[in-house]
Amino acid sequence: MKNTKARTLLNKGFSITGASIGSALGFLAGGPAGAAAAGALGVVIDQTLSEVASRLLSEREQSRIGATAQSAIVKIETLKKEGRKVREDGFFDGDRSSAEEVFEGCLLASKNSHEEKKAIYLGNLFASICFSIEIDKHQANRLISIANGLTYSQLCLLNIFKNKNKYRLKDTNFREAKLTFKHVVIIQEIYALDRDGIIIFEGQHVFGITDVKPNVARVQGIGFALYDLMDLASIPDTELAELVSFISV
Repeated sequence: MKNTKARTLLNKGFSITGASIGSALGFLAGGPAGAAAAGALGVVIDQTLSEVASRLLSEREQSRIGATAQSAIVKIETLKKEGRKVREDGFFDGDRSSAEEVFEGCLLASKNSHEEKKAIYLGNLFASICFSIEIDKHQANRLISIANGLTYSQLCLLNIFKNKNKYRLKDTNFREAKLTFKHVVIIQEIYALDRDGIIIFEGQHVFGITDVKPNVARVQGIGFALYDLMDLASIPDTELAELVSFISV
């Protein structure tokens, strides 16, 4: 049966997501016919996941791909329950649809990332794009590329800066601070987000990492899009606590 390997990958993802895959398997339980019953989106997931599953993959690569596919399906189901409508602009049409290309891109980004926690949020990215008619294939591929280039800590930092009113972030720079190596790494991560235009420091120019003022950092542009599309708001507070402690008063 075509989707046997796809179901195996979904099972592998359990080691990362820790979530039930019941809803994920529902897409594939009936094979290609079952996926077709779920609409064009179900067919894309079935075909793309089955094709990727046919490649030579290590155990950990299988786990990351499975986690991304699993989280994508769960997020799709969530968005449907919220009343969102799957896009109908041709995104799922053709022998090699834009949706297949974008989903494969998210799966391969996950496969090649050693930071396994990113897998869940790459799945959310694909799911959200399936409901966002304003994002075409080229924009989607750019978003995947940018997300792939960010560390998991940087995804956490986007959450922190988007919700900075919850914290007492440091409102002075680090020029006079006694920095540990951990401090330097985190500040460098923040500085890189600013350099790439993902965040901006309001009212100041940042010439080096010690100029960083966490409390005036604001998520902007692509950063805001990634926060929304990857559902970074769902990152658990326990994942943020250590980062917050290093950039707080």
